[in-house]
Amino acid sequence: MHIQTFSLGLLDTNCYIIHNDKQEAFIIDPSAEAEIIIDYIEKENLLPKHVLLTHAHFDHIQALPDIVDKYQIPVFLHPEDMVIYTSDDNAMPPYIPALENKPTVSHEIDQELDQLSFEIFHTPGHSPGQVAFYFKEEANLFCGDTLFNESIGRTDLPGGDFDSLAKSIRTILYKLDENTVVFPGHGPRTSIGHEKRFNPFIT
Repeated sequence: MHIQTFSLGLLDTNCYIIHNDKQEAFIIDPSAEAEIIIDYIEKENLLPKHVLLTHAHFDHIQALPDIVDKYQIPVFLHPEDMVIYTSDDNAMPPYIPALENKPTVSHEIDQELDQLSFEIFHTPGHSPGQVAFYFKEEANLFCGDTLFNESIGRTDLPGGDFDSLAKSIRTILYKLDENTVVFPGHGPRTSIGHEKRFNPFIT
């Protein structure tokens, strides 16, 4: 698995591009600055196959229309985040407007690409439809805004719930191997083992 990370947009939201040896790629959370994402894909001669959204908050989807328009690929989003995805309030005015021309999304996906297969964990708390993509063979977890390096996702936004977030982390993420590398929606990567020992919010 090859992983490229970009921190994009006003909130430095992480976008991940992962691909196999055949250059087939997943784009996880095309957060903003579509030209940077597209430039990397073109320079590396990648073949995008799917967009994977960990959740629908505005800072994770600003580049989505341009990516879908360019590559005509499907988009996965958990159905419980559709209320957020379709809302005109999913924005940070006046700096980040609500997304226009929202691409159609799917709630199902082929969870296997040659050399790359993954599981989808529903991890509500930060948002109702927050998910994590777990590549077990590579021990890589892309968890959106559920778990950060020694921090957790906020739960004060519409649909957020601290008890649900804590349960998602304790009963799903913390059950993974401690060597699992965590790729969050913001900030640097971490590991399950590190968070179990040092995260002050979830013990």
